[in-house]
Amino acid sequence: MVFMSLEFTGKIPFSEVLIHPVIQTPDGKRMSKSKGNAINPLEMIDKYGADANRFWYFSVGIMGNQDVRFPGTKGKDGTWESSTLEQYRRFSNKLWNAVNFVKQNLESEKKYDANFNLNDILDKLSNKNLTIADRWILSCYGQLLSGLSESFKAHKFSNVADELHGFIWFSFCDWYIEIAKRQLAEPSLKEQTQEILFYIVEGITRALHPIMPFITEEIWQLLPVKNKSKFLLLEKYPQGDAKDLNDSFRNDSLKFSYIVQVTSSIRNQRQTLNLPWTKEIEVKLFNEDDFEKNALIGSMSYIEFLTKSKVTMLSKFELVKPSTGFLISKTRGIIPLAPISDVVDIDSMLINYNKKKAQYEKDVQSCKTKLDNPNFVNNAAPEKVEEVKNQVKELENQIKTIDEQVGLLR
Repeated sequence: MVFMSLEFTGKIPFSEVLIHPVIQTPDGKRMSKSKGNAINPLEMIDKYGADANRFWYFSVGIMGNQDVRFPGTKGKDGTWESSTLEQYRRFSNKLWNAVNFVKQNLESEKKYDANFNLNDILDKLSNKNLTIADRWILSCYGQLLSGLSESFKAHKFSNVADELHGFIWFSFCDWYIEIAKRQLAEPSLKEQTQEILFYIVEGITRALHPIMPFITEEIWQLLPVKNKSKFLLLEKYPQGDAKDLNDSFRNDSLKFSYIVQVTSSIRNQRQTLNLPWTKEIEVKLFNEDDFEKNALIGSMSYIEFLTKSKVTMLSKFELVKPSTGFLISKTRGIIPLAPISDVVDIDSMLINYNKKKAQYEKDVQSCKTKLDNPNFVNNAAPEKVEEVKNQVKELENQIKTIDEQVGLLR
């Protein structure tokens, strides 16, 4: 191609060549029709969808090793299955459901401007009284666009896939959409929440289009965009820089990121206790750090809504028994179990904690036996030895946490 271009045009046809890794079978062999180990992509498309397949191939990228093993197994019936492709099929479904939620909650006859960079969105929302959750998701969106720009410049396509997947699944779907359900019910917040939902859905649709063109084109045709192009391919790629956000945005983003951690811990405790979401719980929080304490007080309604709980900030820490708890940064959380004793089996919890502790202690002893072996310490790679040492520390921390939990139950 280079020689032909030079011969007939006198120009070099391209300045960069991107080489995709070789996709091997799961056991590391080249795919071959004669050997019968080749994977028919049409079968994978029928099973998981073209976009899910494209997303995985894109996520492999062009950096690192040249050989990549296909993440799947061959069943007894001779067909291939892949939990990785299934994950990306579910990602497609999650995106589609999120878009449907947004469309259903927009004004039925209203058309919205497409905004091609973060500053356009900030200008549109400049006269709104944005909540801390609004500022957080817009900050996350700005960070996403900054990361995508840098990753594309460096040809780090695996980073692009990871950044898009993380933002859409975690930040937008798992958190902001849940928060939006509450904000949409408040007349003073409804319009700005609708606009933010639309701007982000419209932006991530364009951002995903090079990777997942089929579902994004379908979404684009459904979005109420003013003066939109006939095909999404003709639109600009979203641009933005998190540096354009002011200090107020950054500060609120840090606060709400912390609220997400605390909320996740309370949710995890609910899951551990196997509590139904129809059962409200009581949560007591104690924190002497001004930044974290102000974040908790300012976002109390979000925490209560997202965890189905009644939250109290303690001026002085009080240990309640029986209870379960957690520690996030400098926040100590306690969930009294007496009010929910009708649905919590404390004896069963103690048995499970003791089983986990016994397993952790066994694993610690196994690691220490390795470290006491001169052959392992002297012959193993230094990073491997360090990995085992770190494993011991982590396991001992887990044992300490279990001891604290057991102490609260008794």
